[in-house]
Amino acid sequence: MERERNAHTVTVLPLMKPGMDFFESEPGGRTRVIRTAVQELSETPAKEIASS
Repeated sequence: MERERNAHTVTVLPLMKPGMDFFESEPGGRTRVIRTAVQELSETPAKEIASS
C-alpha cells in the first residue's frame, strides 16, 4: 500500500502550486499531508518601482 501511495505522490507533486496542501485520508483514521513550499517573492521589482 505504501508503494502505491508513493507512486501517486510522484504524480501529484508536479500538479501542485506553491503553498498548496494535499490531504490523503485512510479509513483507519491516518491522514497524510503533502505540503509544497511557498515561493518567496523577490524584492527587486518593488525596489525598481520605488526608485522610478
